[in-house]
Amino acid sequence: MPHRATHCYANHVSWLDIVIYGHLFKPAFVSKAEVGNWPVVGAIARATGTLFLPRGAFKTDDTSAQLAESLSHGQSVVLFPEATTSDAATPRRFHARLFAAAVDNNAQVQPLTIRYLPEDPSAAGHHPLAPWIDDAGLGGHLWRLLKHPGLDVAVEFCAPIDSSGHDRNAIAKACHTAICNALVPAKTHTA
Repeated sequence: MPHRATHCYANHVSWLDIVIYGHLFKPAFVSKAEVGNWPVVGAIARATGTLFLPRGAFKTDDTSAQLAESLSHGQSVVLFPEATTSDAATPRRFHARLFAAAVDNNAQVQPLTIRYLPEDPSAAGHHPLAPWIDDAGLGGHLWRLLKHPGLDVAVEFCAPIDSSGHDRNAIAKACHTAICNALVPAKTHTA
């Protein structure tokens, strides 16, 4: 877990990611602005201190200021640089503009991985029940999870990346690489 307030960047599979990271180390989260208006999820996001990111060009300065404010109060911030959820074994492209705040403040970047283990943990990808993607309804997804006996999840705090002297594209690429490497399932060795 982060030893100090830091910019954490993670792959994004499900709304469960937020519950798990929230339980582990109580970060603030960054979400697209529209989420603040969603029923139930928006209310929960606002109540937990989520920072809402306006979409569009020329908004990174506002976001950088909001993130710097959270960090100055000792609270880590989790961003999902894919800007959506995915059930892919390998995360989608990371949006470099989401790394601007870290680069602007010469902050340390903490890559995080979350993996919902399939029945065979050496298999690639996530357990098929975990991803919450596209237009899946929250209620139906929650109901399917509650009927299941449980999911195993693996969270890894990768080696931190120093953003000093790097541009946001380089940091986004380094973070993506670290997360992809950490998501490779452990290989079982037989003698």
